[in-house]
Amino acid sequence: MAKTELDDLLYYGLDSRRRCIYFGDCTDQALEDAGEVSTRSIELAVRALHRLASEDSEKPISLYMCSAGGDPYAMLRLHDEILACPCPVKFFGGGIIMSSATWIMAVCDERYLHPSTTVMVHDGTEGFEGTHTDAKIAMSEAVRLQEMLYDVYAANSKMPRSFWEDVCQRDLFLTAEEAIKLGLADKLIEPKNRDRFRKARTSTLKKSVPAVDLDGLVNKLYKRVNRHKAPSDE
Repeated sequence: MAKTELDDLLYYGLDSRRRCIYFGDCTDQALEDAGEVSTRSIELAVRALHRLASEDSEKPISLYMCSAGGDPYAMLRLHDEILACPCPVKFFGGGIIMSSATWIMAVCDERYLHPSTTVMVHDGTEGFEGTHTDAKIAMSEAVRLQEMLYDVYAANSKMPRSFWEDVCQRDLFLTAEEAIKLGLADKLIEPKNRDRFRKARTSTLKKSVPAVDLDGLVNKLYKRVNRHKAPSDE
């Protein structure tokens, strides 16, 4: 059966007409996090990036992401591909943008975040196994990656390298607004005014409910979840 545009979008995250890439792997049912930064998810994104760039080398490409991060080596491939792309790359983040996913966000040309997005930066998590010499080699490589991390943040934010060296020693959780103030992102995606969609809802909320009925319902619900009596407003 021939692959359709809908297949491209649903399974591979590519919307050619709107020039959008939705990051992640939705075909691997074993994954708990479809947005995991892995060799496969990065490969899908890189191929989509190349395809859109070949179709038009000047029009912007939009990259949508929700990710807790993952493989730093895989991430560095997309990091470099974005920098080599002839098109402007716009980043749209929502939910969580954490760990290695923040490197991808940082290097995009325009970076937008939904208001409730949580951004997390850190040095990374390492687990060393094997001999003492193996551990020393692994630690040296981890330090090399950390040095690259600090340079990426410093080059793509308002803060100096020394700041990132300090704060990344622990998991640092940032709101979208904080990430923007630090310069890791550029602008909030403002919610749309939804009044015209909510006429029935507004009408329902305006209808009064007898206090005795509402109090009775609240107390019943408190008992249902084995909580204490509902507090009064007095």
